[in-house]
Amino acid sequence: MKSGKWKLGVSLCLLVFALMFLGGCGGSDSNQQTRIFGPWAGSWTSSTTFLDAPEMVDVYKMLAEKAAAAGKKTNTPEAVKAFFKAMGNSDFAGLRLEGDKVTFLNADGTSKETLSYTYEGIEKRKFGEYPLSWSTFQATSASSYKYLVMMPPEQHGTGPVHFHVRYGDKGIAYLLDTPALQGWWPTLCKEGTTAAKYAAGILEGADEMVGMLP
Repeated sequence: MKSGKWKLGVSLCLLVFALMFLGGCGGSDSNQQTRIFGPWAGSWTSSTTFLDAPEMVDVYKMLAEKAAAAGKKTNTPEAVKAFFKAMGNSDFAGLRLEGDKVTFLNADGTSKETLSYTYEGIEKRKFGEYPLSWSTFQATSASSYKYLVMMPPEQHGTGPVHFHVRYGDKGIAYLLDTPALQGWWPTLCKEGTTAAKYAAGILEGADEMVGMLP
């Protein structure tokens, strides 16, 4: 009898574990759809909002010096800044993600546009020899932001938590495979990131960044 009770207890514990951490087996597709932006939930600030900040002056200078020593063509502070602006270019100042919705934000924090999306799966690609996993999404209505491809949030060293996104209205494959877009890395930093923290993160990874300069 004791053995039977023990087995029943173990079974109940396993069931609770499954429901808490694996989501159970009975979750509806509609519930999953409302959580498609779970890893990115919250508000994010475009890195482009930091690029003209005084904190970035020394960053451009130091990267330019390293680039010149490495024989790079992009080897002046002005050229490095232009590279950053082109690499991270976006026509919104931030994003707010909740449920299945994305709100594209203006510089003053007001809403530019809000769209609902469906999850379209993972697309595998490489950046050089580095493997990438892009989560892909499609809006339920027409927009210049019809398609989104997004990398998972990450943090390099003590730099800001951030993720990379591409967007457009020409399809997922276009965003991932068009040669002219391979150097396009719009970057969204976690809400609360300051220009100083962003600058410090770039300096911390300066050698890697110089490697990306043409």
